[in-house]
Amino acid sequence: MTKHQRVFPKFAIDKDSLTLEHTTQPDKFCEATGRKAALLGFERGSFEAWIYPFKICHDIELEFIVESKKWVLKGSDLARVTQVRPEYTSILYSHEGFTIRQILFVPLNEAGGMMLLDVDSFWDIKIAVKFRPDLQPMWPAGLGGQYTLWNEDHRAYLISEGSRRFHGLIGSPFAQNISLTPGHHLPDAPMEFILVVDPLLLQKSFIPIIFTGGEGERQKWFEIYNQLAENIEEKYIETVQHYRRLETDFMTLRTPDNQVNRAFAWAKVALDKGMVDAPGIGKGLVAGYAVSGLSNRPGFAWFFGGDTFLNSLAFNSFGDFENIRQALALFAQYQREDGKIFHEFSLSGKLINWFEKYPYGYYHAETTPYYIVAMHDYWRQSGDDAFIRESRDSIKRAYEFCLAADTDGDGLMENSSAGLAAMEVGALSSGIKIDIYLASIWLKAIQCMIDLAELLEETDLKQSCENLLPRARESFISIFYDAANQTLRFAELKNGDFADDVTAWHGVPLAFELVDDLNLDGLLRAFDSPEMCTAWGARLLSKASAFYDPVNYNCGSVWPFVNGYVALAEYRLHRPGAAFRHLMGNVYSSEADALGFHTELLSGEYFRAISSSVPHQLFSSSQVITPLVRGLLGLNGDARRRIISLAPQMPSNWERVEFSNYRVEPAAFDCELSMKAGCYDMKMKTHQAEQFHIYFAPAFAPGTEIIDVLINGKNMQFSSSVKENCVICNVDMQCLPEFEIEIHLKRAIENFPELEMPVIGQRA
Repeated sequence: MTKHQRVFPKFAIDKDSLTLEHTTQPDKFCEATGRKAALLGFERGSFEAWIYPFKICHDIELEFIVESKKWVLKGSDLARVTQVRPEYTSILYSHEGFTIRQILFVPLNEAGGMMLLDVDSFWDIKIAVKFRPDLQPMWPAGLGGQYTLWNEDHRAYLISEGSRRFHGLIGSPFAQNISLTPGHHLPDAPMEFILVVDPLLLQKSFIPIIFTGGEGERQKWFEIYNQLAENIEEKYIETVQHYRRLETDFMTLRTPDNQVNRAFAWAKVALDKGMVDAPGIGKGLVAGYAVSGLSNRPGFAWFFGGDTFLNSLAFNSFGDFENIRQALALFAQYQREDGKIFHEFSLSGKLINWFEKYPYGYYHAETTPYYIVAMHDYWRQSGDDAFIRESRDSIKRAYEFCLAADTDGDGLMENSSAGLAAMEVGALSSGIKIDIYLASIWLKAIQCMIDLAELLEETDLKQSCENLLPRARESFISIFYDAANQTLRFAELKNGDFADDVTAWHGVPLAFELVDDLNLDGLLRAFDSPEMCTAWGARLLSKASAFYDPVNYNCGSVWPFVNGYVALAEYRLHRPGAAFRHLMGNVYSSEADALGFHTELLSGEYFRAISSSVPHQLFSSSQVITPLVRGLLGLNGDARRRIISLAPQMPSNWERVEFSNYRVEPAAFDCELSMKAGCYDMKMKTHQAEQFHIYFAPAFAPGTEIIDVLINGKNMQFSSSVKENCVICNVDMQCLPEFEIEIHLKRAIENFPELEMPVIGQRA
């Protein structure tokens, strides 16, 4: 029975600094994902297999059979340790007579994946692999007539359908069939195959379980199945190397807080894992991952406009221009005739005429102005003039759509004309004419269009934008500014009234520096108040509101993505203590749900994800990176004008921060910031940055006295500015290949918040 069994040699699966590990929590989400496939499941050892856009099967589970003891043991009862790395997830099943490690691995660019079983057993052992076949496309598409067949040549179950157009495969070179396959429909009971391996082989061989599938001839998928089996170690090494490059070749960050460092590094991984190559559609950025269960919606694993544009700020911040360019290009391809940019696009959209037959594609308003903002942000940091010129028509059409969504001529787009923005559900979503989120993104888009029109040599367009901007801003202030209370309103209603509720959305115009000249002390106090603040971030809606509900999607839960706007807003306005509290809320959320990933939303009252939260949500991960880089470090680059600014607001108990490979094309910057007795020191190395000008503007506690500034040991002119909450030392100079700035000062006493990570279940 085993004399012809092949060897799949064991190779090293090593830990490193990004390895996360804990005692298995059975209902916690875990995953292994690539550009074309995914294994999504729970730490108890139950998974579903996806080859985009198809769910091949679900409830893949293991049982261990020790015939000499007459034992049949469920894997879910023995799962003890979960370990995650960017390239794999592993579950350790522990019994007093054996140890089995299940390694889930999806090659980066292959339409397939695998589980590698590393078996160490005192007794002869067999392993049963149970699953329920699906071959169902992602929601809302569907197929009919599915059935299964056993293929003895490949030791795999074929899942197919009546037209023989679509197929799925799951099996193993060690598999023996024990399930009945009716031939004309899917069975009611779970299907099963048994893995029988020579005990001597187990000492040197993995047992692979392989899945693949999609559209095309059956033979094609059998060949891919075989290729995956033949090249396991090669594909593993390729994927490991990809994530090593992600870790080292883009921006890295080292602070005195290992939790911050870990959250930043894993946020890069979480965002990279969102890049998907969808057959028939193209390459883009999905919004997040979760188990689909009995449905066919794997979290938010399809393309979203608003999510992509928000996440693009983080991609640009850590320097992955290639991926975000591909993601942005997808939107021009599917732009509506009137210029509107799509809100969401299921990966099965090509099977069902998504945009023609379903109402979801274009029902959000902010995606179109945010597209303009995202294109500008990418261009500003990457210096990719060619891409903007290639996208000329798309950008102009998007701008024209936004103009047309202003029906009352006040210069601002209206939700009532263009669609939803901040709120999708709940009491605050009804009756809105224009909300602060849409108005802020549009105001920022007008500013961006002035720059883009200049690049495109569109003189008339630039002039019209310059004429529109003051009118739009005046309307923004008229509608949203509450001068008496030094705060902002949430929305203007269709009946002429205002929604005055304080929300975390109010951070958006501050984060984009749209209202710097307004007195907003009341709003900033609200952001940092017990009514808004939890240890894990700002509530979306203040507890003072009559609509507050701590588990409501829009009216009280904590969204890390909106909390990130609040943190960035507070850094922009030099309130580093409050900003750091909110930033650390996002850092803490990386430990609150799935290992390594940031959950979509948390309760407004207790530190835990709410039940409907997607456990790997990209926009939550991006809002670790963006406020860290652009807020705490104050890093901003302008590739076209050859400018970099560095305006750090470091916590007073951080003595040293280092970053490397901060990219503003064609340059890269490495930097060390340190605080010693009486001296704030900045050392920078630059690569291809001779033509760059640097603005260095660190902020210190109020009352700090700046004595002098030295550059490479020589006195340098500087200026200082005193704000309500800080003293800023301003230095500007031409970049050198390597230089050091020393700021000698007398530090004022600074009370910076001492923070501790909340424990699961802790009340705000």
